[in-house]
Amino acid sequence: MKSIFLPRSRIATTRIGFGCAYLTGGFEARSNRRLVHAAFDLGFRHYDVAPPYGIGTAEAILGEALLGRRHSVTIATKVGLKRPSLSLRKQAVRFVAQPIRRLAPTVARSLGGRLITASAGARDFSLDAVKLSVVTSLKQLQTDYLDLLLLHEVSREDLNDELLTFLDKERGSGTFLSIGIATKSDKAALIVEDYPKFFDVVQYAWNAHDSMGFSDPTHFHITHRAILEAYRKIRALPLEDRRKAKYLQDEVGFDLGNSENLSKILLGAAVARNPEGITLAGTRTFKHLRVNASLLDGSQFVEAGERLYQSLNNMAKHEGAQARC
Repeated sequence: MKSIFLPRSRIATTRIGFGCAYLTGGFEARSNRRLVHAAFDLGFRHYDVAPPYGIGTAEAILGEALLGRRHSVTIATKVGLKRPSLSLRKQAVRFVAQPIRRLAPTVARSLGGRLITASAGARDFSLDAVKLSVVTSLKQLQTDYLDLLLLHEVSREDLNDELLTFLDKERGSGTFLSIGIATKSDKAALIVEDYPKFFDVVQYAWNAHDSMGFSDPTHFHITHRAILEAYRKIRALPLEDRRKAKYLQDEVGFDLGNSENLSKILLGAAVARNPEGITLAGTRTFKHLRVNASLLDGSQFVEAGERLYQSLNNMAKHEGAQARC
């Protein structure tokens, strides 16, 4: 898979990035540093993190794990959501939840996502809060610059001249090389419409089943959440409509009942649909990390992902035509 460059960056990075939402400190710190080391050894070179991730500890874990490797990777972090604290009580809850992760990983991933969201503080894009967030992130990540700073869950009303002037100044000085927005695609579209040239990057959720993106060829795109929701819907399809399930499997040419195949194909679809950008894949397990990394070196599942996307799109068009009749 070809390398790619973030806007204004001189470091070649990978089209599949490692999402760091599950990195957590405390009693999990050592294991999570090993997970980052494994990601690097498997070929991942872009790392996406944020102050709320890992209940406020993910940036520190990532910074420690990438010591000595900083100039071989690109790092994106965010501002806008406050950093929570990892208390002993929260660590205990995570410890108790570990058996759920092993026995019901899909449920655990869902609960994990909710925990990340619930742990994040309220949105705050005031100038003082953004300045403090940037300084703290640089310290936690043990770096003197960021490849990309993203405004986390930002809306149009959060933006003002004072904030944008500060961001532009810091971009010019090299504190961060590029600036982006990480929010829902409909909100991103409104911001891009009002500020067509200010932001370098747009980051949003996308999966082959729902295809919720927007047409915007002028910005660098980063997508995430390619697997979980689409995985559930496609795995449920044989029980809901055997005919559709058989059609998809025949078109894609893989056994979609195989969980590893389906995960690879869904990630491959996101890569295929974002050929000049980055697709993020996060995990807390070494097994899934290796599955995701397998797409770094081959196009087989990217091509299968494109076939899946086209087949799902054809099904949706057919159903729409039937509904209009």
